[in-house]
Amino acid sequence: MQERARDVGPWSLEKLTLLRKYLAAYVNATKDIWERGDIITYVDLFAGPGLVKNRDTGEVFDGSPLIAMRLEPPFSRFILLDLDPDHVLALQDWVTRLGLQGKTQILQGDCNVQIQTVLRSLSRSGASFFFLDPPSPALAWNTITQISRIQMWPSGNKLEQFILFPYNMGLVRMLPRDENPELIWGETTEEQISSVMPDPVKWRKVYQAWQQGSFEAAQKRRRFLYLYWSGLKELGYNYVLGPRTIRRQNRRALYDLFFCSDHPVGNKIMADVFRPQLSFGEQLPLVQEDPYNFRQGERWYLDLSEKWDHARHNCHRVDQQDLEPGYRVYQGQPWL
Repeated sequence: MQERARDVGPWSLEKLTLLRKYLAAYVNATKDIWERGDIITYVDLFAGPGLVKNRDTGEVFDGSPLIAMRLEPPFSRFILLDLDPDHVLALQDWVTRLGLQGKTQILQGDCNVQIQTVLRSLSRSGASFFFLDPPSPALAWNTITQISRIQMWPSGNKLEQFILFPYNMGLVRMLPRDENPELIWGETTEEQISSVMPDPVKWRKVYQAWQQGSFEAAQKRRRFLYLYWSGLKELGYNYVLGPRTIRRQNRRALYDLFFCSDHPVGNKIMADVFRPQLSFGEQLPLVQEDPYNFRQGERWYLDLSEKWDHARHNCHRVDQQDLEPGYRVYQGQPWL
């Protein structure tokens, strides 16, 4: 068999290392569930062909589905999905080679269309882990929402989700500063942004404020990350951890990882996995509560007030008492 591999940048290996570390701990933490006869399921909605190839060096590595299928102790079951029919064929060959035919279901198609088929195929006993690794802004928020509505028996826990949010890898290219987005986006592109964001109104408010010069691109990025984090939190998970930034070698951010779980052990493991050892560039703090000292109910994403604007243009440092209620000071600067 000619093994098919998906070309990836070297930064993807960091992401896969994080996945491998978490899954190795996950299967050990759920060993008791497996031994009592309940099902431990791994679900990969952008599975690829099984292997990845570092486009810089040509080296070939296990991709996410093979990482999961080679673990010991093993998962009880695998559900793999990919849009590319050639990737599906490659996955089927791997399942046969590894002797996992009776434990694996492989589907071909768009995960946003197929998600109900996936969820109907899922065993509701035991525990399940979803890896959501879109190569572009292709993961609909509605898909994440549907996954979050499923609870496992007997724990009652929601399904764990490990999610790639491609802000710098995709969304930022759709957010021009100086051009009228209506002239370059078209209805389809704007709908694509709204489909991947938790709230179609809030992201527009952030974008409009940035276009008006209310804050710089780095602050826009943080606000988009906060919108995503807060959307995940509003789905009702006990723990939402992130963002964990993956960067190029030149330290530019590429995308961010988020993790959702109802289980304190899962949260503890992932917090340790996410903690950077040697990484390119600064990581934003990992959070379980509000990441940027915001508070629920603050309408920080709306247009800036005159007082905020005055403080931003006329003060080097700002004290909390100088701002209207609902605003915060971050590193000496007014922060919506």
